[in-house]
Amino acid sequence: MLSSADRADLCLGRVIRRRRLAAGISLEAIGETMGISYQQVQKYENGSNRVAFSRLLPLAAALNCSASELVTDVEREMVVYDQRKNGHSDPSGEAGR
Repeated sequence: MLSSADRADLCLGRVIRRRRLAAGISLEAIGETMGISYQQVQKYENGSNRVAFSRLLPLAAALNCSASELVTDVEREMVVYDQRKNGHSDPSGEAGR
């Protein structure tokens, strides 16, 4: 079972990827904007590396959103993650957006 931190890291990664793809931004462009490698961004997205708080604001700016929007999206994604893990689905189709 994943710990809360691992689950949160995984969900943040999903949110980063979803927002990046929706905005049509490449891994390389996010990395360049943040001053990190595209590989590091990729590790954030797959949840293998945690996003340090000091990187959260630059990450949000690179994704053209606020840090609070990212956090709200992660909270929603965690609900969806838990529902899927427990064999439930969101009947409204709104969770995780």
